[in-house]
Amino acid sequence: LKMENSEKKELDIETFDPETARNMTEPSKQYLCKLSDNTYNIQFLRYKIRDMDSGITLVDIQDEAPEDLPVNEDLIQDEDRLLRYQFGPDFLELKNIGTTLEFSVGDKEVKDLVMIEKHYFKDELLKQYEFDFKFC
Repeated sequence: LKMENSEKKELDIETFDPETARNMTEPSKQYLCKLSDNTYNIQFLRYKIRDMDSGITLVDIQDEAPEDLPVNEDLIQDEDRLLRYQFGPDFLELKNIGTTLEFSVGDKEVKDLVMIEKHYFKDELLKQYEFDFKFC
């Protein structure tokens, strides 16, 4: 992974933190947390991308897995954790894109959750956002 002003290197997921994420300049080559790190049971339920001018939904991915089923982390592959979608060249002509992310939190309260979202095209960082949730 390329970091600003440094050589490409693998990230240590044991020491990965928000500051490391802020400094990333291209997509990671690996997942940056293990499933077992999710001690707050944060579940991503829906991800939606839409053209704000026309109102057309371009992507709408919803988690349809039953919540009460136990998950065997050993059986989950990296590909199962990945959302993959492609847009045609017309996508680059759109002026206003909106995204919606829905997530839930388990029984344990979460304080000071930070979500860092980065958008890349051909490994080049186009835009990044940071969301701070004081309490979930």
